[in-house]
Amino acid sequence: MSHVSVIQMFSNSEGDAAASIDIPEDGKLVGVALNVTAVSVAVDGDGAAVEVSFGSTSSFETNDARQVIAAAEIVGNLVGAAANFAPMTATREFDFRDGLQVFAGERIYLHTVGVGVNGAPTRAKAHLLIEFKTTAPGRRR
Repeated sequence: MSHVSVIQMFSNSEGDAAASIDIPEDGKLVGVALNVTAVSVAVDGDGAAVEVSFGSTSSFETNDARQVIAAAEIVGNLVGAAANFAPMTATREFDFRDGLQVFAGERIYLHTVGVGVNGAPTRAKAHLLIEFKTTAPGRRR
């Protein structure tokens, strides 16, 4: 038997490894929900991006990056001065049908970055849905 648990990751700042977690026990990553907010978008084309990865550094602009689990981005399309500095949020969900194998002690990172001309301050959250192999649920506090 197995049980499913949700692990949250959060960052209110930008950078590689803005947040990280260690997988508590062997299991399968069956889903990821990402939420990224560009806190204040100053000019057209500014935005924010988030990436969940096995790598300790981001791969936002890298081809053939095999450590990336999921990523999302939001970019502003502003019209007129009244629209400036408006926060924008995007949510994206990923369903890994057969699950992505994860192992106890393996580290997963949350990377964030501002994109565009100025790059917007970034806030990001990820919920990892993991099916663990044991029958006993993990701690909830």
